[in-house]
Amino acid sequence: MLTPPDLESIDRIVDHLARVRSILFVTGAGIGMAWPHLAAWAMGSVDDPEEGGTAAAAINTVQLICGAFGAGLAGIVVNLTDRGDTAAPRWLFAVFAVLAVVACVASYRASRAG
Repeated sequence: MLTPPDLESIDRIVDHLARVRSILFVTGAGIGMAWPHLAAWAMGSVDDPEEGGTAAAAINTVQLICGAFGAGLAGIVVNLTDRGDTAAPRWLFAVFAVLAVVACVASYRASRAG
């Protein structure tokens, strides 16, 4: 027979969800504020002004490809750690944290090479 959860555990869950919601809001706001500047930089960094439209189309294409790659990689990581405990989200975080560090290093090196 199922027993209803106590109020203390419900309060902990609600507090946790409030923190997660706040973190996701701040992350989304940061990405939303950075995206127009990134897009303007990408369109303005082409040598030929007529290629700005191509650069604008490439921004959306790269975003879609990266989203598909990220979703596929997340599925692989989670399915490889199929133990039913908290190992899957920890591995998922670790893999994407390493990818973020690699991307930052590559971005820094690419910006200094030109």
